[in-house]
Amino acid sequence: MIPSPKHYVNVVRTLVALACTMAATPATADSGPPAVHLQTYTGKPSQTFSFSGSGFAPGEPVDAFLGDQTADPLITVTADTRGEISGTDVAVPFLGAGDYKLTFVGRTSQTPASVGFNVQGFHPWVVLRSYYISPQSGVGFAGEDFVPGEAVAVYLNTRTNAPVAQVTADSDGRITAENAVALQDLTGDNTLIFVGEHSQTEVTATFTVAKD
Repeated sequence: MIPSPKHYVNVVRTLVALACTMAATPATADSGPPAVHLQTYTGKPSQTFSFSGSGFAPGEPVDAFLGDQTADPLITVTADTRGEISGTDVAVPFLGAGDYKLTFVGRTSQTPASVGFNVQGFHPWVVLRSYYISPQSGVGFAGEDFVPGEAVAVYLNTRTNAPVAQVTADSDGRITAENAVALQDLTGDNTLIFVGEHSQTEVTATFTVAKD
């Protein structure tokens, strides 16, 4: 039996209606729950990391929190039309060393995605150029693992007096100086005390002034 022309007309109408419905339906993100992956899962304050994720609502802002979610977001990014997010050069904030939860929350979907992140601590140390120094000479030193860019105050024997010198850690957290501290009329054993502006870790090094 040959279908009537009316049958073909109905088929065409149905196909046209279906095509229009599909065209009007916006693309949606992956129906799976949000998931995030990091380029690294550990770092020191001021170091950076990158991330990527998927499963968020298309176009929604996504806030990232490290630890407490009542504080301001570490960063806010916007999901693309596929519900994917990414970020680079995100600085690790100044938090105490330990394990934290890094949580990404879409403002529309409100479904969190969390991963673990370890914040490493700083363990600065200093060595002197010499530990037995002649009178009227200067003391030089070198140190590492301070917070990059932080000011490091140098005290002589006690922190109750003003610093006798101040240096700035480089981008790798290193400090160095030659003849930075004049000995003046010192005798016997003396101690230099190094205190980082951000790390607040006290490092000491003792030297002896030779007799005339």
